[in-house]
Amino acid sequence: MKIFKKKKYIRVEIETKPSDMIQYMYNEKGWNMPRPKLIISVTGGAKKFSMPHRTKKAFKCGLIKAAVSTGAWIITGGTNNGVMRLVGEAVAEELDKYNSDLPVIGIATWGKVSMRSKLLNNSRRSYLVPTKFNESVKKF
Repeated sequence: MKIFKKKKYIRVEIETKPSDMIQYMYNEKGWNMPRPKLIISVTGGAKKFSMPHRTKKAFKCGLIKAAVSTGAWIITGGTNNGVMRLVGEAVAEELDKYNSDLPVIGIATWGKVSMRSKLLNNSRRSYLVPTKFNESVKKF
């Protein structure tokens, strides 16, 4: 199995149905992702916090091991703050130990995405999921 290295994203209109976003993620015209056997949702504050090194290491190792061993997706709030930052660190530091795919999905409002103008200029990775998926997928 390969490790996902490319960072992809989709922007959706407010009227887009969640079922259309999911269909895009599974469909070969979209991301062609495998269906998860488990979803691990990591939520919490976006504030800076401290944690003892040993506890932090145990969280990172345990999260990645649990996700990889169960065929899970990890879903976060998609920012580089607080516990979501810790998840990103876990993926960066621990995933190379496994020969496995691990989808990690951050769901953030567009206004919270830093350097979003650069994302708009990279048409190979930027997509807008239409209100109805059976419309053609629009690149922007």
